[in-house]
Amino acid sequence: MARQKKSRPAPETAADIPAELKAGYIADFISGLPVKDTPEERDAVQVFARRLVEDYGYPREFIQTRPQYRVRKRPSDEEKGYPVDVAVFQSVRNLEQELVIVVECKKKTRKDGVAQLKLYLDMSAAKVGVWFNGDEHEYLRKVHHKDGRRTYEPLPNIPRHGQRIEDIGLFKRKDLKKPSNLKAVFRDLRNHLSEAIYEDNQQDAQAGDIFIVRDGTYLVGTSCILTEHDTKILYCGGLYKLRVSQPDKLDPFLLLALLNTPIVRRQMRSKQFTRDIIDTLGKRLFEVVLPLPKDHQLRKRIADETRQVIETRVSLRNRAKVIALEIEGTGACVETEE
Repeated sequence: MARQKKSRPAPETAADIPAELKAGYIADFISGLPVKDTPEERDAVQVFARRLVEDYGYPREFIQTRPQYRVRKRPSDEEKGYPVDVAVFQSVRNLEQELVIVVECKKKTRKDGVAQLKLYLDMSAAKVGVWFNGDEHEYLRKVHHKDGRRTYEPLPNIPRHGQRIEDIGLFKRKDLKKPSNLKAVFRDLRNHLSEAIYEDNQQDAQAGDIFIVRDGTYLVGTSCILTEHDTKILYCGGLYKLRVSQPDKLDPFLLLALLNTPIVRRQMRSKQFTRDIIDTLGKRLFEVVLPLPKDHQLRKRIADETRQVIETRVSLRNRAKVIALEIEGTGACVETEE
């Protein structure tokens, strides 16, 4: 019979984290306890613990970081020796037999990290393992075979709270078929967007709103601003919509310029992660730091020049549409030979 581990009290919330910490310490995201501010702790353990809660939906009470959960060194051992950086359980009881995910962050290299992770999985009830060093990751699933063998399969992602392992990434990139002419597909969809559909599904969009791509692949983090010509639109859920509530204090065109600076784009790229089969920023957009100039005259100049660039592009775009309609109306289109 499996020995039951005593349940621990629910971890402290972010509100319980002490306002002041000793130098060289940071507050553990799960327990609220002070931990040494090492690169491993700051860039890997705390990052993935936050990810489990904010991105994957696991309750804090289901996760143990401090004190560290330990697994046996050998199946016959009574005492547990190996400390696990992050342990995820099925319930708040945090029983040994309810361990579902173990996370290893101590080993910096993939080879050493995966080897250590497999050892943790061998010595525990967990079926899913994660190696994460702050830059790279590996997700593994432990598989028991009828003949007694135990093997490991790579996973595209870990299950969200309440999700079965079997439901992860049902559709992979290799299963998706690229249209022969994607531009034509988009044009076809746009042309079928009737006035009735728009009226039934109107969304709150105003000139000056900024959209940022939240979900996707290489476009994640790119942004645009709406003008008075663009407000009659329907947009999908894979976007962030930002609206400046006090334009007199922060010009929307200045915000657009800041979002497109190299330092901000690099931040967004570093915070991008894979969820199921696509990349996303999740809630990490709000962790991005903007390089807002202190000089008010410089702010105004950047906003004015950005506005002028956008207005010029809109004017050229509208002119291109008129030219296309003129060609189509006169029948002066060029036919290419088959």
